[in-house]
Amino acid sequence: MYGTKGSIIVDMLSERPVQVYSTVNRSDDMSEWWSFYGDVSWQEPFIMHSALDWKAASMRKEVQHFVSCVREGGDPLVSGSDGKRNVEIALKALESAKVGDWVTA
Repeated sequence: MYGTKGSIIVDMLSERPVQVYSTVNRSDDMSEWWSFYGDVSWQEPFIMHSALDWKAASMRKEVQHFVSCVREGGDPLVSGSDGKRNVEIALKALESAKVGDWVTA
């Protein structure tokens, strides 16, 4: 997610899965600022994990949950409608970036 006062990057295949870039509460000491993105500060929440362990465990849990929903007739945690809406939002974000202006979803 990218915003006017910072960004959050979530990459569960990284050993540092959550990265926060923010201009809010930034140190007055400019030597403490670090970023590839210019005048922002870097914060790294203390979340460390093995990317390979997470990938295997997460995919296993997804499949187990799906099988459980099929067998027991339950509702999935994430519906097809949820997935469709997320794709629509991502496409609108791309369109907004291309035209350089707000695009309603």
